[in-house]
This record gives sequence, C-alpha cells and structure tokens, in this order.
Amino acid sequence: MAKGWPEKVKHPLHEEHELILTRRRFFNCDGCEKEGRVWSYYCKECDFDLHPNCALKQDEGADGDAKEEAKPNEGLVCEGGVCKRV
Repeated sequence: MAKGWPEKVKHPLHEEHELILTRRRFFNCDGCEKEGRVWSYYCKECDFDLHPNCALKQDEGADGDAKEEAKPNEGLVCEGGVCKRV
C-alpha cells in the first residue's frame, strides 16, 4: 500500500476494531488531536482516525527504540540536601 505502510493495524487507542489505511480528504487525528489529510488509519464503524505516524509509532521513540518510562528523579545528583539536574 502507500509508502510501505500496512493495510490494517491494531492500536491500543482503539482496540475494538482494526484500523484500515484509507484516503481521507480531511480528518482530525484521535491520537494527537491535530488535523490530517490524505492518509488515515480509519475505523468507519466508530469514525476513528489516526495519522499513519500516530498509528505506527505506538510505543517507539523517534529513533525506533522502545521508549523507557520517565522516572521523576532521573538525571538528578543530590549532595548534602542540594540536588542538581545533570
């Protein structure tokens, strides 16, 4: 299909149905809530759209590696009651 994208995907934001790669004039992405044009992963039954990038990235970072959950104290060094971000 288009740009090597899969024709159908399952996504955690819409587990009820598969999303089908569809040409859409305009749509609002239900993932990032921004406007989209041309290609959408779409569920006709629910009128649910995702940009291809939103549908395919799921839990991957920009470089394709799985995202690690951020830890609130990550990057802090504390000495004698004073903490600095490094």
